[in-house]
Amino acid sequence: MNMHKLKSYLDLWIDGKKVRGVKTPPLETIYELINIYNGVQKETINSTVIDVLKKCKIEVEAHGIGWRVKI
Repeated sequence: MNMHKLKSYLDLWIDGKKVRGVKTPPLETIYELINIYNGVQKETINSTVIDVLKKCKIEVEAHGIGWRVKI
């Protein structure tokens, strides 16, 4: 997985900077992305998180009515 790109996005957002080509997500979404980076994931993830993960080339898979990071 390409967690390095996700880490660089998170570092920029935490510093209050913008990422070119990616709309700055809400704070709740940033926290969810931080949890995914740290290996802690809720049962399902929302569509905004999926969009950011796809930009980072991290694969997601269908899981019930939601999505999970593909391991």
